[in-house]
Amino acid sequence: MRIVIVVIASLTLVLDVYSGEILLWRMTSGGTNFSFYANYDHIVATPSWTKRDAIPLSHESLLKIVESNDKIASSIGNDYELISIELSRVIQRAVRDKWIYTIQFAHIGEHGYSSLIRSFVVLMDGTVIDGKVTEVKGSVLGTDYSSSPATPSTRPVDRQLE
Repeated sequence: MRIVIVVIASLTLVLDVYSGEILLWRMTSGGTNFSFYANYDHIVATPSWTKRDAIPLSHESLLKIVESNDKIASSIGNDYELISIELSRVIQRAVRDKWIYTIQFAHIGEHGYSSLIRSFVVLMDGTVIDGKVTEVKGSVLGTDYSSSPATPSTRPVDRQLE
């Protein structure tokens, strides 16, 4: 009699328990932490990129998306200016071949840019992702940041597996 033991390796992901979302990127602005999530299956379906290939979403296409996206326009209005576009790798090992653009806008104050930064993630298929407030000065909020910065709507705290 033979006994065969099969070991299945598992990948560690930061997933939202209820919705199967994967953490793409984190950033902090003015003492507030923002996390950017997307559905795992959606991320897997986006184009991959290696440094030897052309980027799947060109800079020109990205700018068209940024300029025409209602989510971005309603969040920043005329008081914010584009200050940064960065190509970043998704922070989860299971999808290391997936890349995103991080887009940042700064609030224009009386004396120039203020510390108020609004950020968005754009997937290689053109999907725009807004951040969720996950912590403010040490207290976990679980707040959805999809409305204007002054009036975020609340939602249950995201539960994560690590």
